[in-house]
Amino acid sequence: MREGRFGVPLRGSLHLFLGLSALFLLSEVAIGVPIAAVSRTLQQAPLFSFFGLFPMMFLSGALAPVESMPGTLQTLSLVSPLRHYMDVILGVFLKGARIADLWPQTLALLAIGVPLFAGAAYIFRRGAPRMASCARLQAGRNVTRSPRPHDVDGLDHIPASSWVSMV
Repeated sequence: MREGRFGVPLRGSLHLFLGLSALFLLSEVAIGVPIAAVSRTLQQAPLFSFFGLFPMMFLSGALAPVESMPGTLQTLSLVSPLRHYMDVILGVFLKGARIADLWPQTLALLAIGVPLFAGAAYIFRRGAPRMASCARLQAGRNVTRSPRPHDVDGLDHIPASSWVSMV
């Protein structure tokens, strides 16, 4: 048994852990890419991700054991890549599991990650022209600026930096 830098025991193979971590990251990146492609601003991306990431975290078994959840939630948790990765972490680090022991989790991570990544690549390619045109607009190229409409509140003459002090 080897101990890592922080005193965490590693009973299994580090190479197996890194390989299965790469599979997990494939599916997690595949979840994040469509969120980034759909979001129009940087502030929208975390808001969109809350709707997917928090339920996945709760269903993974990281906060509460999956066995203590109702049957419907246990079945629903099989869709979460984090649930299978939690089994990988516990198996490699604490039990010394080998690939023969973790093949169901490996297949589940592949079955979740590959279609998600293919869908993410499609969504990203579809949204790439829109993102490129937004980048050109923000850079000021090919932009015809229309005059700003007059502010109905009459606050158009007040700089935005002083709005905070008005509140």
